[in-house]
Amino acid sequence: MMFKILILSLALIYTVPVFAFDHNYGLWKRVISKHVDYTTIPASVDYLAIKADRLDFKENLQEMVKVTEEEYKAFTIDQRKAFLLNLYGAIAIKAVLDQIQGQKLPVSIKAATRILNDIFDKKIFKLFDKKRSLNYIEQDLAQEFKSDFKFMVAFACAAKGCPPPGYYTADNLTKTLSEVMKSFLGWEKNANYTMATNTFVACDYFEPREKYMKHSKEYNSLKDFLIRNAPISELLKDKAIKNESSLDLDFSKMDWALNVKP
Repeated sequence: MMFKILILSLALIYTVPVFAFDHNYGLWKRVISKHVDYTTIPASVDYLAIKADRLDFKENLQEMVKVTEEEYKAFTIDQRKAFLLNLYGAIAIKAVLDQIQGQKLPVSIKAATRILNDIFDKKIFKLFDKKRSLNYIEQDLAQEFKSDFKFMVAFACAAKGCPPPGYYTADNLTKTLSEVMKSFLGWEKNANYTMATNTFVACDYFEPREKYMKHSKEYNSLKDFLIRNAPISELLKDKAIKNESSLDLDFSKMDWALNVKP
């Protein structure tokens, strides 16, 4: 009897996971809800407040980078997507926080960029036991999801001309992606439709990412994506849809200014 109890005890010890990852991202949710304002146009981040109240942010980031490659591969598809979007947003914020001097914010996340040392290529965090960069998340890990165009353009790079950070979970992924895209495309510098000329002008954030459209299962073209996701009136949307074949698409220069809270 004692032998059976011993065997059972050992079995329990070796089957209990050492690290149970929080797929609800409770800490990250608090950071987003307290310090990201979606009512401003464009959405804004209070970086100084995150720096002053850094415990949740720091603990959340520590938990995410603890994930091993084996654990990550065991996540469901939507869990992996949520993980990558949350991690990218947190690392981009970290890249800004690391540049704050006193109460002075950098003008852009790219302020630390040097020749041959772009901030997005700089290895500023550790994941899967190796030093990694922001581009590693977007250009390596995210590539298995390149058929999901909305996901591929949702990476929050701490600029006015890119999507704001969001609170993603596997359960809220579709809803949050839609809300983030609406916020992002709601600023006229990121997407603007003129009915008189039947023209969409989008920031060139989309230009290098348009290549993913050929893999998309949901959209026929970048024009189709903009028509369906930009928060334009139903009248304008109907006009654009009816005239999509003659719709012009131009790109404007992306605004790299920090998406700081006014």
